[in-house]
Amino acid sequence: MLDITCYACGGTGINIVKKINNLKAEVVFIDTSVSNLKSLKSPNIFMIDDMDGAGKHRGTTYDNFKDVSDDVIIKFKPSDSLNIVISSLSGGSGSVIAPMITKSLLDAGKNTIVIGINSKHSVIELNNTIKTLKTYKSISDLTGKSICLAYVENTTREEADDRSTWIINLLSILANKDITEEFDTSDLSNFINFDKTTDNKANVCILNISDNVPIIPKKNTNIVSSILITSDRNNGIHPVIPEYLSTCIFTDESTKINVRLDNVLGELSSILEDLEKQIKDYQDNKKVNKFKDIAVEGNSDGVVL
Repeated sequence: MLDITCYACGGTGINIVKKINNLKAEVVFIDTSVSNLKSLKSPNIFMIDDMDGAGKHRGTTYDNFKDVSDDVIIKFKPSDSLNIVISSLSGGSGSVIAPMITKSLLDAGKNTIVIGINSKHSVIELNNTIKTLKTYKSISDLTGKSICLAYVENTTREEADDRSTWIINLLSILANKDITEEFDTSDLSNFINFDKTTDNKANVCILNISDNVPIIPKKNTNIVSSILITSDRNNGIHPVIPEYLSTCIFTDESTKINVRLDNVLGELSSILEDLEKQIKDYQDNKKVNKFKDIAVEGNSDGVVL
């Protein structure tokens, strides 16, 4: 078992983590409904009382979880090396549970990386995603701590699930001292808490993961911290270079790897602008395409005879 704790929040987070075979981490499942938990045989389950799902209404989850959110990390101890919090950004359960657990972990000073899966299939999902991302920003401002968030586009469920499981497996390398060298918990902490190692203030960074090749940064963004995971000790990170860099040497000879993990400041703003534009486009279209209602007269039972 690796020194990793994974908090799988809501239906999306739980269903993704359940798919990972041989995940060498302590996994905690938190939800508002038994529907996603029925097949689990884990003792690490936290059910929120008086709920049977949230129906995409975040407020209901908040009302029922706010007073017990700290109980999760008291009952299920976080890792001293790495904690992963995964959920949908657009649903009604995980999109509240995950940020509140993240806040508890930040307050406890634990290394934490968030994986958030978006969805753009309805207006309420767009709105929920916007509000969840803004919640992470609010928590960062409130705690004075940086948040590292891997933002996963939900093009299709299968692709989003595959991407998320790949990210979890890749992150697990960082806590596996049996197959890595020249990298420790302090390096990971400095990567996440870039405000301690650079002149940038604590903020929400979007975690981008890519092959170690020359990259062109997006306009109005800045790579503040990076981790290079490589099998070749002679490899260096390709431009653009970050403000802070740690290198993790991967020693498992059965697999060759050369990837970079970049903490990017400024990308959250562009993501929110894109989501808000989609909302505005819908609202503008609704104003143009007005529907015609009908007037009816029914009897006292509502029946038109």
